[in-house]
Amino acid sequence: MTRDGSKLFYSSNRPADKSDTLARNIDLWMVKRKGKKWGKPIHLGKAVNTPHPDWFPTVSDKGTLFFSTGPGRKSNIVYSTMKNGQYQKAIALSDSVNSKYYDYDPFIAPDESYVIFSSRRPGGQGSSDLYISFKKPDGSWTKAKNMGKDINTKRSEFAPGLSHDGKYFFFTRGLDIYWVSSKIIENLK
Repeated sequence: MTRDGSKLFYSSNRPADKSDTLARNIDLWMVKRKGKKWGKPIHLGKAVNTPHPDWFPTVSDKGTLFFSTGPGRKSNIVYSTMKNGQYQKAIALSDSVNSKYYDYDPFIAPDESYVIFSSRRPGGQGSSDLYISFKKPDGSWTKAKNMGKDINTKRSEFAPGLSHDGKYFFFTRGLDIYWVSSKIIENLK
């Protein structure tokens, strides 16, 4: 959901239009809030959605959409910018962020200064760990860094997020939700 509460992005395998009678691939959708009610679901189209499952949408304050996509366990993180009211073709983040392993479940900072995501790359603490990459002034990304033992364990960590006021960092481990001070993000810079 956008921080102002005006839009909600989600994944669904619902048909993209009424003529499509079969549930297809998992695609990204959006609904807009109209007063106290939500509008009709909007399929984000072929520019955004890929032939693979498109998962875990997250959006920055300026509307850039980040999500994960890819065949099977080779998922990577991509982004799509808004131009003239339409999301553009999704672009993969560089190999500073993406690996040949399963990289998924991104969270983009509201100001796009960092991205936190889950990865099953070797060298972590457990099954999947949370990693962080910071955006450089030239728009490129730093090499993804494991968020360390304060966050990651032998269990799977995923679903990163930030409280609305930016003070707390949330994530899941197994079936539980955890939170810590968001200062941990600055300490990893």
